[in-house]
Amino acid sequence: MVSTSFLRSIGSSGLVLLLALAVGCGSHNLDSENNGPDSSGDDIGTDAAPADADGPIDGDNDGYADDVDCDDSDDTIHPAADEICDGKDNDCDGTTDQDANDAVVYYADADDDTYGDADTTEEACAQPEGYVTDNTDCDDVLANVNPGATEVCDADDIDEDCDGAADDLDEDGAEGKATYYTDSDGDNFGDDTAVGADFCDPPEGVASNNSDCDDILPGVNPDSAETCDVDDIDEDCDGAADDLDTDGADGKITYYVDGDGDTFGDANDAGVDLCEPPVDLVSNNTDCDDVLVAVNPDGVEVCDVDDIDEDCDGAADDADANGADGKTTYYVDSDGDTFGDANDTGSDFCDPPAGLSGNNADCNDILGDINPAAVEVCDFFDVDEDCDGAANDLDVDGAEGKTTYFVDNDEDTFGDQNDPGVEACLQPEGLVGNNTDCNDALPEINPGAAEICDAGDIDENCNGVADDDDEGTISGTTTYYSDADGDTFGDSQSIGIELCDAGTTFALDNTDCDDSNENVYPGAINYDPAAGDYSTTYAELHYDECGFFGADLSSVTVDTNTNGTFTLTEDGISRSCCFVAGVNPNFTDFVCEVVTTTEIGGSTVLSTEQRRTGYWNVSDSNTLFFVKNDVATCQGTGCDTVYPTAVPSCEGQSAYHLSRN
Repeated sequence: MVSTSFLRSIGSSGLVLLLALAVGCGSHNLDSENNGPDSSGDDIGTDAAPADADGPIDGDNDGYADDVDCDDSDDTIHPAADEICDGKDNDCDGTTDQDANDAVVYYADADDDTYGDADTTEEACAQPEGYVTDNTDCDDVLANVNPGATEVCDADDIDEDCDGAADDLDEDGAEGKATYYTDSDGDNFGDDTAVGADFCDPPEGVASNNSDCDDILPGVNPDSAETCDVDDIDEDCDGAADDLDTDGADGKITYYVDGDGDTFGDANDAGVDLCEPPVDLVSNNTDCDDVLVAVNPDGVEVCDVDDIDEDCDGAADDADANGADGKTTYYVDSDGDTFGDANDTGSDFCDPPAGLSGNNADCNDILGDINPAAVEVCDFFDVDEDCDGAANDLDVDGAEGKTTYFVDNDEDTFGDQNDPGVEACLQPEGLVGNNTDCNDALPEINPGAAEICDAGDIDENCNGVADDDDEGTISGTTTYYSDADGDTFGDSQSIGIELCDAGTTFALDNTDCDDSNENVYPGAINYDPAAGDYSTTYAELHYDECGFFGADLSSVTVDTNTNGTFTLTEDGISRSCCFVAGVNPNFTDFVCEVVTTTEIGGSTVLSTEQRRTGYWNVSDSNTLFFVKNDVATCQGTGCDTVYPTAVPSCEGQSAYHLSRN
């Protein structure tokens, strides 16, 4: 008898192992001493043996104590029981209905078409989601492929009805087939006498139509072009061949009427296209005259008064580039002098155009005055004007227009004025066409030379006068200015004159502001009064014979300079002034340049001359005294009306004291 302490020590797992070993040994018939099954040998005891007060209990008498029996109230539940689909853990393995003996096999239905995939299964007591009891789906990805589907033609040859054959191989047929017909000549058009067969994928040698009227010749079908042929074959299968085909035919030739029977058709005939022409037509329309049998492309062009185009090339007589019989030779007469070009080989014409001549005697057909009838004349290019073979000086018959040439000893291109000369057409070497050289020994003396200032008064340009006597341009001159007062300073109003030799009345500068007073010149006195604005203090005197000289000054500006000069500006008019060495030691005199103005009105000329003179107060340079002296003269027919007070002359004068502002 197994002790209770032993069973407790091995626990439930050890007990299960012992039970298994016992079962493996083939006997569950424990005697009454071991509290096992009864003596009858059945697995389930009928007589409950009293349990050890400290041992396991088998309440359902299934031979398994409650420490291994997961439900000791149900004798169908114990570790050795078969798992069945009843919602219970029959074999006490901790799971319900797992690996039940009566479980159903289910098949995956991935495409949800109610047909399962035989290769994907799951055994379960209840149907799992996405599984079905059917396993006949040959493609569980496509929902349209299953035993209940209809076979249809497709490019991938899919077996839609899962009968093991697709498209044309399916003996039950397939939807979407097309009818094909025998195409023996391989032109993609089926025999119009063939019955045809239905295919998903047609085999070679068939076509989807039966419109070929001749399935032996590949060039005969509805897509072919009708072509002229000797057998009158209907290439385009429209029921008519060659000329009878209303849609036309390739290879037709245009034929034309031949009215004069010369085998050349009328050029004006529109023609007709035919495969087989009638006997009265020809295949060209090149006859430009279908009435005259001698006029056609094989005719010979001849000169005639009617300019008939015998050879039908579009041009008659002279216009025919191929020439014409009966022509005459003519020569170019470019200059229109009736003499043909001697270098021209000539051209043959039926009717010569203008600009040609019947001879070729012109030695120069560019110039109209050169021909055998012309007169020889002198020319630079030695032209033989009369075409006798000699030109200019070489022509023994002479030449018109010769020139007299003269010796040029100094080679300055000007001939000796004392040489009688020689007549010639062309200038001989060493001679020139003029005799204007007044000195043919010196090349720098001739009419083309420049007159030069020189001590010998040589007439370099041969005009008969030398140096200052020459009124033309002279090289080497010096600018001199008038010096009337002889103080060696030229008049500041002088514009100067160019001279070779100047006398004592001229100076080399024009800085004298008063050329009538020898005591007035730059440097005569160097007085530098203060500069600045001045205003009128009073007028000592004033008179105006003219009636238009103003007496008042609005402003006066005095700008001093060095060397005894300054600028006096009154009413916007500036005058250059210079100091004069006066006799009064208390005052310094000055004179200003004369300003001359001219006013023109109609036929009247009014001229005014304005002078300014005065002095500085030496002891007080802020005081200035000056006199305005203005003289007007009038010339012209309108003086008595335009300027009545200025006839013939008048004067205005004012004297002012000015002081610094």
